[in-house]
Amino acid sequence: MNTMDNECLGCGASLKYNPNTNSWICEFCRKEYTIDMLKTNIDKYNNISVNELDEYECSNCGAKVVSDKSTSSTTCIYCNSSVIIKKRLIGDFKPDYIVPFSNKKEDIAGKFIEHLKGKFLCGKKFANKKNIKSITSLYVPFWLVSCDVMGRVKGNLFGDDYNRGTYNRLGVMKLVDVPADAKSNLDNNLLKSIMPIDYSKMVNFEYPYLAGSYAEKFDLDKEDVYKEQIKEEIREIVIKELTGTVRGYNNGVGGNIENVDIHINKLNYKYVLVPIWFIKMEYKGKEYEYCINDSTNKIAGTYYVDKGIRNILILLAVLVGALILPFIQDELMFMMFVYIFSMVIVIYSIINSYSLKTNKKNQSIYIKPGTFKILESNNVDFF
Repeated sequence: MNTMDNECLGCGASLKYNPNTNSWICEFCRKEYTIDMLKTNIDKYNNISVNELDEYECSNCGAKVVSDKSTSSTTCIYCNSSVIIKKRLIGDFKPDYIVPFSNKKEDIAGKFIEHLKGKFLCGKKFANKKNIKSITSLYVPFWLVSCDVMGRVKGNLFGDDYNRGTYNRLGVMKLVDVPADAKSNLDNNLLKSIMPIDYSKMVNFEYPYLAGSYAEKFDLDKEDVYKEQIKEEIREIVIKELTGTVRGYNNGVGGNIENVDIHINKLNYKYVLVPIWFIKMEYKGKEYEYCINDSTNKIAGTYYVDKGIRNILILLAVLVGALILPFIQDELMFMMFVYIFSMVIVIYSIINSYSLKTNKKNQSIYIKPGTFKILESNNVDFF
């Protein structure tokens, strides 16, 4: 047995997973199966040896993809080069949970194009299905980390040109299922920007869910993701929550942080496969890559900015300034130039916001309700 296969219990043909019904359908005799009905096949996979699963390694870029028979491919999903070699998705590499795909390829393509149409700076020509080079469904390995946290943040507040005071906050909280991707060859910032995962769709891992999609094994273990991702993520959460209790820090006065001290205890890890769509667009000789969280339909990537639309917006800002110019007094001429310059800066800021890879994160969702408490809160001394 060289590959993992989901076989129809009636005719022996391969089964294909249907995300709309959370079931498996035989494409030959059309019989439909639930996960409980496939226990015979699942037990067979649980007992296979380490040499009985296929892993394809790209000789060009080194990416490794584990798949069953129905999803084997002769090309690398990253660089389109030929790939060949073996390994396994069992033992330490067997996930605890999986979030099954819930969208079909054609549905994702439609949602993605509608998303691009809402980005008016991209232009109509870019937001066209013809520009889609590839759409790949990939189960990306993630570690979900839960822990207890105690943190202290010290800093000061300031006004425009003088110091306003100091603050000191000590607090505790419990964090639950903070995600960290476990693949070193994927864009960590891009994946973080399409979080969180819809945990309500998460189920115990079973091999039949892999039918029809690629699945990667992790190459970053628990210690790796803790050092490279989780520590910084927890630090950001602690700072955000504690400074959020300081009057003046987030309401226009502003401030800076002098010291952050964090203690993390009772670390617990879950290994889960998360359904992510990877889309490659090709337009005017340049490639644009996007990823979509299948469980939430959240999209992130680098967007094309139509030069014609950009130039029109800048020209409009200059024209508005030119039309107003004759009606103002000479001493206000300088202010008019400042206005025009400011409008151009604003337009460029809007353009840049379209091409950013990352989205705003709501990290507070990882705090278990009722566990965030302030243990020490020094009053701000204004002077």
